Amino acid sequence: MPDNRVESVQEYLDLGYKAYYGEEIVVLFRKSYCEHLAFCVRGSHEVFNLKQRPWVNADALDKDSIIEIVNKCTSGALKYYIGDDTHELKLHRRRK
Repeated sequence: MPDNRVESVQEYLDLGYKAYYGEEIVVLFRKSYCEHLAFCVRGSHEVFNLKQRPWVNADALDKDSIIEIVNKCTSGALKYYIGDDTHELKLHRRRK
């Protein structure tokens, strides 16, 4: 199983990923990489729900559960970031 943790949110935003900010984790997604195997939506409809906007709710489960789901993504479409500044990133994003 891959380790989809990243060290920099901005680096992945620059690569075309979209960020979904939670209190303890940032989930990153790049649609063009997605192979539509649905590991994410089968993993948790609370976190990954195609009928909602935004479709990723990074606060719906604890970070360890989200990490487990994201690491099942073999295409590289999903990544995650955790760090001391995760909460600050969310607050900064809300101000934009």
